[in-house]
Amino acid sequence: GDALQVQAALEAAEREGVSDCILKLAVSQAGYQVASAREQHAAWVREAQERVARLMSAQEDGSQQNCQDRLAEVRARLQERQFAHRRCAEKVLSARLGDSDIALLFLTFGAWSSLASLQRVEGEVELEYRSRFESVRTSAREDRARRRAAAR
Repeated sequence: GDALQVQAALEAAEREGVSDCILKLAVSQAGYQVASAREQHAAWVREAQERVARLMSAQEDGSQQNCQDRLAEVRARLQERQFAHRRCAEKVLSARLGDSDIALLFLTFGAWSSLASLQRVEGEVELEYRSRFESVRTSAREDRARRRAAAR
């Protein structure tokens, strides 16, 4: 079926000398799909950060442990989403480029880039919310101290 037709088309392209052009088009298409996945991921990250921000502001009314659990859940979903996009890009590239050295190089770079991006995002999330956690803890301590002083 399809695999045989693709193989025959690629062999014909090689004989005709247009395989380089096909490879360039495949890389270009894969790059477009990766860029699209990154845009979707960036939008999801913004949305997730907004949700986390709302959760953090609601933390004053709720349990600190509950918010920490939700933050961990959001971080896990963020990581899952990023790895899903990377796997999608890998599948597209593998399907388009087969076993070529360029595909291996591109996949390796993509995996490295995704990991670096994930580490950067995790660091930013941790830095952003660490100060909020500390301010909530400080605020809770001060509130308890005021209540104790008022009770005396």
